[in-house]
Amino acid sequence: MLARYGVKFGLYKNGTFHEQLFPFDAIPRVISHQEFEYLEKGLIQRVDALNLFLEDVYGEKKIIKDGVVPEEFVFSSSGYLPECECMKPPKKIHSHISGIDLVLGKDGEWYILEDNLRIPSGASYPMIAREICRQASPETFRNNPIVDNRNYADLLKETMAYVNTGGVPVIMTPGRYNAAYFEHSYLAEQTDSELAMCTDLFVENNFLYFKDYRGKKQKVGVIYRRISDEYLDPMTFLPESLIGVPGIMDVYRSGNVAIVNAPTYLPFSKPVWEHNFALRCLPTDTDNQKITIINSHVSPADCLNEVMDGFGNKKCVGQCRTPHEKFGYEVEGIAKVEGMRVMKEPLHPMYRYPSAYTRCGQTLQHFSEEIGARSEDNLKDAIAVMQYLYDHFSYVSGVTDTHTTAEEALRMGKGVCQDYAHIMVALLRYRGIPARYVNGLMIDRSAFSISLIKIFGFRMNEIRKLYLNGNFYIVAVGAALCADLRWSNFSLFPD
Repeated sequence: MLARYGVKFGLYKNGTFHEQLFPFDAIPRVISHQEFEYLEKGLIQRVDALNLFLEDVYGEKKIIKDGVVPEEFVFSSSGYLPECECMKPPKKIHSHISGIDLVLGKDGEWYILEDNLRIPSGASYPMIAREICRQASPETFRNNPIVDNRNYADLLKETMAYVNTGGVPVIMTPGRYNAAYFEHSYLAEQTDSELAMCTDLFVENNFLYFKDYRGKKQKVGVIYRRISDEYLDPMTFLPESLIGVPGIMDVYRSGNVAIVNAPTYLPFSKPVWEHNFALRCLPTDTDNQKITIINSHVSPADCLNEVMDGFGNKKCVGQCRTPHEKFGYEVEGIAKVEGMRVMKEPLHPMYRYPSAYTRCGQTLQHFSEEIGARSEDNLKDAIAVMQYLYDHFSYVSGVTDTHTTAEEALRMGKGVCQDYAHIMVALLRYRGIPARYVNGLMIDRSAFSISLIKIFGFRMNEIRKLYLNGNFYIVAVGAALCADLRWSNFSLFPD
């Protein structure tokens, strides 16, 4: 009967996709009504607390300010998403569906193994298994007081309807070759939702739309996403994601769609010593630079590898499995830039749109108006923006941090090189000029290298790359300097 219903799950082994029937044990683990009542009360309390915790961590951060949770536990966690700062999900619900893993110990006590608040999977399997059991042995359910689980789909449907911002409900799947595709299709059928892949969804005028097989366009009000946070939107998270929807986070940020579960992952659902990291600290060979020697040291690191991101930049990724209180890295080497050819770089769509740190609010928009009307000459306009920002923004360390946005920094009127970079990128993109945020050293301009970032033994300046007529120009606001790529950049980090 499992085969007839298509109750399968997929596994990748040696790079090959294998699909098999879901393993099923007809002999159940019996939990008494009294014991389940006790567990239910605790689980409801826990899920409420987790939602309040996420609301606070991504909002006012009272739990950190009051010293209840150390800030390094949150901000250094691999699960913390700075892109989701200050986001307010519809009805203030971050985790609509919580997968709380319970284990029964030898001492007879129940323990929490893990809290899965992103994309908990598996709800469809007990539903279909119970349905098959009813058909195979109806007297078992007729003669015993077994709690009915057939209302799960109705509860999920009600939950999605409760946060719906006005539009059709959608269950978003990575596709046929995902391990839980059966569940995605089954839940879509049971909840009267559209089953959609990223190619079926698109953003238009700050709304999310679903296009069916007939080409009919329908506005989406709630989306139950079954892909991880980092793949959800290539414009906000991983630019190399091929299964996300560009711009969906902007729609979500505007309150025009609800995402179930909200992309605000619990910062320390795993023990703190399981620390995963990704460091963009390794420059790569380009047409205008060649790396001849490079030495890097990361400590502590139980596992360390080099990978390439979607922009062709090297990243150090690894894991620290043992408990540790400090983490650091050093990189040094030699980059040859003399006489290198400067090649045109393709324009990435990401350079046109605001990111989490470069979104234009009223302060930035008013500042842009003060600069004056946009010049038809892009380079001339960019230099005007740079000079005006240089004259009206003060370099003061210690007033901002890595989470300060361009809007917040400009409102204060002071900050460091990172803030100059964010504000410049925000203004250029707002005025219709594609721009990219990179780190680099301005050759023969080391006096202006004021950033605290240290690579190749130089103190680096946070700079902007400006795209004009197929070529990139470097704009260093802190130095009021503009130059083409013959002045070189040692490493490229996207905004």
